[in-house]
Amino acid sequence: NCDYGCTGACSVVMSSWHQGQSKYIHRTISSCSTPLASAHRTNITTVEGIGTASSPHPLQTRLAECHAVQCGYDSPGVIVSAYGLLLNTSQPTVDQFEKSQVGNISRCSGYRAVLEAFKVFTETKMMTK
Repeated sequence: NCDYGCTGACSVVMSSWHQGQSKYIHRTISSCSTPLASAHRTNITTVEGIGTASSPHPLQTRLAECHAVQCGYDSPGVIVSAYGLLLNTSQPTVDQFEKSQVGNISRCSGYRAVLEAFKVFTETKMMTK
């Protein structure tokens, strides 16, 4: 439990329909520091909604393949933040991936392996579910 949104472990994607733009707007937020009323008429995606053990999302697969998971403490926030970025930008830059990870505190893995794992998504367009 991150208590006040200070670790990134409570990150979720909040999606809402924007009538003027005729599209969904996706924001990565800290669930534990977001008032419940602000989630009215939105869709919330947690790390459990991104992939499963039997059918992992490509982000989760890359994180494992690149040995970017150590203790697993930061993995949910890392995945959710990257997923939120991919929902808004099908081919983000390395800089955008780096900025999407602000607020995710790593206890043991550091960030180099995480950024290396996600680098592949800067080279090809990603279709999200």
